[in-house]
Amino acid sequence: MVDALLQIILPKENPLNGLRVEQPVYEWDGIAYPQGPKTVSLNEVCLLFDAKSWPIEKFLPPNYIGLNWRWLSVKDETLDRYEISVNSSEEHYFGDKFEEALRLLLGQSDRWVVAYLWQYDQIDWSYQLNPADCIAKLRTFLIRDNSNEGFVAYF
Repeated sequence: MVDALLQIILPKENPLNGLRVEQPVYEWDGIAYPQGPKTVSLNEVCLLFDAKSWPIEKFLPPNYIGLNWRWLSVKDETLDRYEISVNSSEEHYFGDKFEEALRLLLGQSDRWVVAYLWQYDQIDWSYQLNPADCIAKLRTFLIRDNSNEGFVAYF
């Protein structure tokens, strides 16, 4: 199990092509009541709309993230399945799906940020990377024998 938060931060003007946005609702007397957070999904990869994380901007060029950016976080179960696929032959199919979804999300934008916060608050490195190098870096940080550090990648 991974003790980390993985956030994907994208400008709002970029549509989330190929992704489904869903929110469970309960309908009573013709009125729909939300019953949980909105999720974004592509195949088996689930993300949540998230709040802005304060430390990330310190690791980016000045004014890199504007006001109209969409903050998404990878669900804990999704990140756990990806970590298993990185460290074993299990869930290999899911690892491919996760990386495909990440390439799709990052490839739709001129600018993006991916933040891997170890223990939900630790960032040790900042990198300017393309999507393929960002995925490779994430895989490296998820290998169990490597040191436990966090990073921010941007493009």
